[in-house]
Amino acid sequence: MQHIDIPVLIIPAKTQFKKTKKIALALPIIPDLKNHIPYDEIKLFIQPFDAELMVVNVGRSNDKTTKSVLYSGLSDMFDMFDDLTPSYHFLTDNNTENSIASFAKDNDAQLLIGISGRYRLLQGMFKSSVTKKMAYNSAVPLLFYKLNQ
Repeated sequence: MQHIDIPVLIIPAKTQFKKTKKIALALPIIPDLKNHIPYDEIKLFIQPFDAELMVVNVGRSNDKTTKSVLYSGLSDMFDMFDDLTPSYHFLTDNNTENSIASFAKDNDAQLLIGISGRYRLLQGMFKSSVTKKMAYNSAVPLLFYKLNQ
């Protein structure tokens, strides 16, 4: 997926289509988050659904994110999506893909949006191997946008 420049929608084989009432958006906390996330495209996609947006971040238990990166990433996250009045969820788990997939399933999300691409500070959250595992194991349709480099 790292060579694809358009969003990719993956629909699990046994998915039954329902009205999209809840969307989970998995985001990393990285420096200059706004410069790396195609948030205008994501918002344009989400808005017509008039769905509840749940922004989720998963950090590892041994994560050493500096305070300045954390504050900057959170500020960017709020600036990008607050006009959609999302709920924010911060999880700690060493198994990022399972944690995100479980969150989406446990919170009845009809769609999970993630960011795929290479960025050295993503700390494994959206490595291509994680993206692949999520794609193969998800019970929820997945929409992946490419990380702006």
